[in-house]
Amino acid sequence: MGWRAKNLEPDTEYVFSVRALDNQGAILANETVRVKTKPAATVIDVTKPPFNALGNGRAMDTFAIQSAINACPKRGVVLLPKGRVFHSGALFLKSNMTFKVDGILI
Repeated sequence: MGWRAKNLEPDTEYVFSVRALDNQGAILANETVRVKTKPAATVIDVTKPPFNALGNGRAMDTFAIQSAINACPKRGVVLLPKGRVFHSGALFLKSNMTFKVDGILI
């Protein structure tokens, strides 16, 4: 048996009541479970200051993208947004971060 709670807010404590019922609906066991969701991840959009990648399909955005990766905290996200085309040379990723490409990376 399993159950998944959806649409929970980040950095919030929730209390769930878990009950085991027999086939007549009588409670066999009852437990309270307290959980706290993780804090929201920091999202760094490379097109925003201070990184200012152009994403125009012509300019080389390597420096802006790499600077955003270097500045990304643990569990953070570096975002190349939708609707943009980013040209880049080699990028060096690091552990404990997400590199999210919603646009196009060439």
